[in-house]
Amino acid sequence: MSRTLLRSLREGTAIEDRDFDEVYPKWARSHSKIHWTPVEVAMRAAGFLAEDAGARVLDVGSGVGKFCLVGALTSHGVFTGVELRPQLAALSTEVARRYSVKRCEFIAGDAFDLDWSAFSGFYLYNPFAEHLPDCPVIDDEISRTPDRFHRYVAELERRMDAMPLGARIATYHGFGGRFPVGWTPITSMRLHGGSLGLWQKSML
Repeated sequence: MSRTLLRSLREGTAIEDRDFDEVYPKWARSHSKIHWTPVEVAMRAAGFLAEDAGARVLDVGSGVGKFCLVGALTSHGVFTGVELRPQLAALSTEVARRYSVKRCEFIAGDAFDLDWSAFSGFYLYNPFAEHLPDCPVIDDEISRTPDRFHRYVAELERRMDAMPLGARIATYHGFGGRFPVGWTPITSMRLHGGSLGLWQKSML
């Protein structure tokens, strides 16, 4: 990605995914169309989740960090990506360092080991789908079972139910479950072959 394209993103102009993905090695680019968030989707989701300057956003299952990187470049939010695969979290950190992208960090580990109360917004690109037998996978570095998918989704729904008023969630291709009572759909749109849904907690 050239500095000109980087400047375009900072100014709020969407760029082509193939251009942005040049920041990654070839093996990572090969997964982009299925597993990494399109730039336009990331910009719209980040604009909603980080509408207020300094809003803290958690990307659950951040992969190579594309959503957080685009979000930090195009909004005034603070982005944290958590990813089970250490090599992907390390790659995300390296890309952020190389291009001097501030207000984003990446953690290797299980999202459910984190304190979610530190965040006001959450991004979910169907984060547990790899545990389903018909889903394309990135690699064989994690253990996958349908039972784990259902346990993760149930825990996510529990955390959604406990979130405070005003919390925001953006989903792309869903998350595998249902929003608890109290969550209001703000809008939904089709982008790049998937559905982007924007939600806000409106009732306890």
